[in-house]
Amino acid sequence: GGNECDLKTLHLLDVLGAYFPFCKSAVTEAVVSYLTAQHSVPSIDQYTELLPKRSGYEFDLHVYNKVSQTPALLVVLDILSSSPPHFKKCWQHVKSLLATSIGLWRSAKETKLEHKHAVQVQLTRKVLQVMSRAGWLKDPWNKVSEVVHELSPPELVKLLMAVWNTLMKFPPQVEHSPETLRHEFNRLKPLFVDNIVALAPYYARFFPILNEFSNLPEDS
Repeated sequence: GGNECDLKTLHLLDVLGAYFPFCKSAVTEAVVSYLTAQHSVPSIDQYTELLPKRSGYEFDLHVYNKVSQTPALLVVLDILSSSPPHFKKCWQHVKSLLATSIGLWRSAKETKLEHKHAVQVQLTRKVLQVMSRAGWLKDPWNKVSEVVHELSPPELVKLLMAVWNTLMKFPPQVEHSPETLRHEFNRLKPLFVDNIVALAPYYARFFPILNEFSNLPEDS
């Protein structure tokens, strides 16, 4: 199909993956150059005012069109995310794809996922995966790509907006101590409660039960 990589492309991606460790800067610069246009990058304030509505900013449309025309770019971003210092140069573009994903799900009319959403699901999952692999999303946020296919479009908007807000508070360009991240941990729980039937199998993986009963006396 138009959104799948052919065998020749897959071979090229394998070669790129094998050689990336030896030419990280050059490959990163090439991808950034390919995705970058003359359009100015929307500011955080502009995104805050816009989201969750669909972005009409030229920069976002350009990045999304490039990825739509060349789905293999998502695999290339996955390769780049294995080197967080280099992947930071893709921050504006990955952030743009996250904003676009939010807008696409917001404009979906359906109340549940359908086959026609397959490409959108793939984009959303890959964007979340590369951010997690690069260390931009900390536990348990780094697992959210696993539940994308279980949620309805309106619930996906809620999930992705929560991811967006966490990223804006803790951008990857800055080091954050575990203490400052800890209170973000529970912001995922309401989404699980609202979708308990679909997400119950994942609950223990996202929120491991503390061994709070370990000190209770055993039955004699």
